[in-house]
Amino acid sequence: MKRCDEDLRREHYKQEKQVLDLFAADKAAFRPLSSYEFDACRYVPGRTNNYGMVRFDGNSYSTAGHLRTANVLLKLTAHTAQVLDMQMNAIVTHPRLYGKGKESMVWGPYLKVLAQRPTALQYSGFFETLQGPLRGFLGNCTLEGKKHILETLAHSSDQPLLEQSLAHMTEAVAMATKEDVDSVLAAYAFIQNGPGQLPKNPVAAHLPKTPEYEVDLSVYMAMLGGAGCTRT
Repeated sequence: MKRCDEDLRREHYKQEKQVLDLFAADKAAFRPLSSYEFDACRYVPGRTNNYGMVRFDGNSYSTAGHLRTANVLLKLTAHTAQVLDMQMNAIVTHPRLYGKGKESMVWGPYLKVLAQRPTALQYSGFFETLQGPLRGFLGNCTLEGKKHILETLAHSSDQPLLEQSLAHMTEAVAMATKEDVDSVLAAYAFIQNGPGQLPKNPVAAHLPKTPEYEVDLSVYMAMLGGAGCTRT
């Protein structure tokens, strides 16, 4: 840093002025940076097929259940391919595919349609991706039960959130004391939200300090028949 400061005081070989003065003149002529972040992307129009898939550069990307044979836009960056509708609303974001003949499927945007048509669940690719306990539970559910489960999962349609919600729903199936939808959804809400934080009561300064402790709710769950619960 010191050497840089010293170098600014030398005379420019051609301008016959100190570099420091020339740098000050350059700074005064600088134009302000844009207040908007530059979005390095490419927009490409596309059209979905009967399955709601849109192709680009030899690869296929899923969209949403209501976008069959519809015009869409692909917002392409080096790492992502985001599907937009014609009003520029974001539908789903995929990892960018390179090569040929590949397919990226994100099921989140299709869950609302599946919830409206629960009979189609067992014939969908989404059903095949589910882990054993959850797949078995949904396979034996009533149509109304499937609808409630799918509607709950549809609230977490973004891929990272959906993966977490599916893991929690699978855990809820194992945790529920009864094999009915209400018990599973209650267990799911418990897992998603966790036990509430108990407020600390103010303690007078003259009283001795006591060690902190956590309430172990697994004891109560075991008494209710949910012996598989180990959350505290």
